[in-house]
Amino acid sequence: MRRDKNRPRQNSGLKHPSRCAQRFCLSLCAYTMLAAPPMAMATPPEELTDRLAAQNAEPLLELYFDEEQLVEVATRAPKPVSQIAENVTIITAKEIEAMNAHSVTEVLDRVAGIFVNFDGRDYAGPSSLYIHGSDYEHVLVLVDGFRWTYINGDFSEVNSIPVGIIQRLEVIKGAASSTWGSALGGVINIITKEAGSTPVPTGTISGSYGKAESHTYSGEAAGRLGPLGYYLYADRRHSDGLTDDARYFTDQALYSKFSLALPATIRLNCTVGSTTPEYKYGYDSAYDLALLADEDDFFYTLGLDAKPASGLNLNVSLFNFENQFRTFGREESSGDLWWDETNDAQTRGGSARLVWNPADSGHTVVVGAEFERRENDDSENLGGYQAPTISENNNAYYLNDTILLGKLSLVPGLRYDQLDYSDDQLSPSLGVTYGLGDATLLRGTVSRGFRKTNMSRKFGDPEFYYFTLNPELEAETVITYQAGLETTLVPSVRLKATLFRHEVKHLWHWDSDLVMYVNQGSARRQGVEVEVRTADWHDLSLGVNGTSVRITQDDKSPIDLYNAKLTLNYDNPRFLRAQLFGRYIYWNEKFHNFETVSNRIIWDLNLAREIWNRAQLRAELFSTGHNLTNSGQTYDKVVFDNAGRWVEAGLRVRF
Repeated sequence: MRRDKNRPRQNSGLKHPSRCAQRFCLSLCAYTMLAAPPMAMATPPEELTDRLAAQNAEPLLELYFDEEQLVEVATRAPKPVSQIAENVTIITAKEIEAMNAHSVTEVLDRVAGIFVNFDGRDYAGPSSLYIHGSDYEHVLVLVDGFRWTYINGDFSEVNSIPVGIIQRLEVIKGAASSTWGSALGGVINIITKEAGSTPVPTGTISGSYGKAESHTYSGEAAGRLGPLGYYLYADRRHSDGLTDDARYFTDQALYSKFSLALPATIRLNCTVGSTTPEYKYGYDSAYDLALLADEDDFFYTLGLDAKPASGLNLNVSLFNFENQFRTFGREESSGDLWWDETNDAQTRGGSARLVWNPADSGHTVVVGAEFERRENDDSENLGGYQAPTISENNNAYYLNDTILLGKLSLVPGLRYDQLDYSDDQLSPSLGVTYGLGDATLLRGTVSRGFRKTNMSRKFGDPEFYYFTLNPELEAETVITYQAGLETTLVPSVRLKATLFRHEVKHLWHWDSDLVMYVNQGSARRQGVEVEVRTADWHDLSLGVNGTSVRITQDDKSPIDLYNAKLTLNYDNPRFLRAQLFGRYIYWNEKFHNFETVSNRIIWDLNLAREIWNRAQLRAELFSTGHNLTNSGQTYDKVVFDNAGRWVEAGLRVRF
């Protein structure tokens, strides 16, 4: 049985007494005094950040990048854009709010190089993410530094991650294994909002309502009590379903972050969060079969940031991610279950990272190690069958440096992964950037990446998975080559273009005769990615991006994929903020059997107007029109039909 988007996994709502007690104790500690770094992606002490920002004092590409904007995902240390060799896109909390997005997928749908399959475009429904034509299992998602993956299938479903907690979203397109391990296709790094720094709390309360009882209510507050900073967030998302088959979605999320400043430049941080999405994501009328899923996620991170010496920064962190995922199918007319399965998984681990960046040295050296233990239990609920527990331990060690030589920067990296169910992997990379004057930046990278073997496909339980296990299954590997430039030579226009080529070997292939996954053949994914963005002109700005990919696999005919995305912004705070977004995508029918049934563009329109601004209180009305032209672009019309036109409106209050 293939554990993928056609058969998601989620939780059955089963509660474990010991786990409930653990959650209560952890939450109590967090809400009283704990504080730890947001994990491996924790921002270092301010001195390091200031020093790195100073290295980017040139006005290079100021049109798009905030001069103080630093990128963490490339090397696990914040660096200015002029030192980022990888193909990276950043989306900020301000941009996310302007989208009025209900899910992380809606945000990622704007990013160049990402192909999103919404499994039917609906309110916060399930989705699959593909980068440059990769498999969705090749894309690694990180939240607060830990891997947000479902162990059974080693893929990421992001509709359970609350959008409101995101401070910044960073995307690496292409192999990122020299920093992150199993990340053949790319990395999506979600950095959550920081704890507050003022005694008087600040925050936002928001609510929206639309068709089919679709609504989102959320609230957040941040402040400081003495040395303890805090950030608190809660939301509820719900929809009765926007299509005739009455898909539905509901979720309640809680999130908190605490930061405790101690003497000797030491900071402790703690994050605690939970989400509980439930949804019906499809209906097959031919079989009268409804597809449903329930989920229960609980996670926390603990850690420490310290500055033991000048130019030296230390981060130590621990995390725990528990995911219970139930997927089931039922006959819609009678309610009888066709299947009912639960996946109960837990991932625990930690990391230590040292950043060496002495003043005027021209180096930013990052050295670190991480460990991870994963446990997985599967059960077939109709027959009462419990599969044996499977577990794995993975360790990794990595080293990278950013070497500054005038306008040239070199970024070598190396990582070694010790894996229980795959051969150990050595992942080198080399990146280079070069500034041509103050307006153009050249980039280039070559890197080796891999996708580790999934333990359920190699040493799982054949009675549960319904396929033959293959103990000889090896990891997929890739060599990524990318070259690109960013320039503002054309007045008021920023252009970014990237050529990419991904050479994948040891492909996983489903052998129907052997009823197992085997390594067979190789593939090449190559193409071009282009972004254009203009500066404001009379409060108007335009952004356009497009990606074209050709996939060639052995002697098979090529598969072509392409998409184009357009965003027109009007931003006049005294009058109106408006954003028109259009998305066109072509799925080749040979790519995961997708079918594009319409060549029309899907258009969304966001409007917002401030109605109150007094002292510390501001309020604005906002609305969104979704799929204005009732366009199709459905990939599997029988099961995953797109929602048509629908409108919502809401109120946002800031204090």
